Amino acid sequence: TAGQSGYLFYSHSGNANWYVLYKVLYPTGNPPRLRGKQMASAIYYITPLGSQLGGGQGLESGGSVCRTAPIVRDGKMFIAHSTGNTTNPTQGASAKYVIVDLNTPAVIEEAELGALNYFYIYPSLTVDENQNIGMTFTRTATTEYAGAYFSTRKAGEQGLSPSTAVQVGLGNYQQVASGRNRWGDYMAIGLDPANN
Repeated sequence: TAGQSGYLFYSHSGNANWYVLYKVLYPTGNPPRLRGKQMASAIYYITPLGSQLGGGQGLESGGSVCRTAPIVRDGKMFIAHSTGNTTNPTQGASAKYVIVDLNTPAVIEEAELGALNYFYIYPSLTVDENQNIGMTFTRTATTEYAGAYFSTRKAGEQGLSPSTAVQVGLGNYQQVASGRNRWGDYMAIGLDPANN
């Protein structure tokens, strides 16, 4: 709407050590404009396909791009995306969160949760009014089926708590179409609207 503005966040689909924050400006009486600023970050990697118990074609991971809507709260943007594990990018994937100060703009906090030979893919996060973070994701490995997991980060702390199962995987997933074993595109998390 004229007189308002908004933000877009870009993470590269491959290996990178930067993000781009775009601001959409729409002053009253003028056409919309788009301004972007590249921000330095820790390196992140293209996310490999997720392995799973029972083998078969790996689960599509969605790459390292941000797949869910970022959260804007109190002058900050909170983002989740996956990355190849920074210890060995071909031997696992991590769920990562990034916090951007919209006034600077700059990355002010980032952390990943993962382990070698495990694949934490399709993360989604939400943030409450106290800036506590809740993140969901799929976790899978050659030793376990793909399951739904979550992690948290309390305000003022750094990093994510160990992953906790919402539902462990119960079987090998093979729904290959057009060469893809598609998985996870529509996963999300949200605050309880009754009490945030």
